[in-house]
Formats: sequence, structure tokens, C-alpha cells
Amino acid sequence: MKYQLPAIEAAGGGAIVNIASIYAISAFPASMPIPQTKHAVRGLTRSTAIEYATRRVRINAVSQVRF
Repeated sequence: MKYQLPAIEAAGGGAIVNIASIYAISAFPASMPIPQTKHAVRGLTRSTAIEYATRRVRINAVSQVRF
């Protein structure tokens, strides 16, 4: 996003989609590093989306949910 955001702003707006997983929403036994990194992706996406919302940039994360 560091390099994409200036280009998107220069173009007048756009969207970024980050890839997370079910681990961004919950944690499971014996999977320690994965939830930590996926929670970080989710947090980065949320905070950056709030910061860039007024600049015509939409930022979302996709998380797979198993049923």
C-alpha cells in the first residue's frame, strides 16, 4: 500500500483489496504466527481505510470463512 496509495490518489481515487483469512477474525489451536499476521493485515486495512476515506480511496480486506 505504501507505493499504491500515492498513485491511486494521483489518479483521483480507487480501491485496494487486501487478502486476509479466517485467522484475521478468530484464532485456532497450534496456529500461533498465522493469526498474529492476519490480525495485523486486518488492523492495517481498517486504520488505513479510515485515514484515506476522505481522499476517495476505498480499502477492504477479504477473509475466507469456512462453514
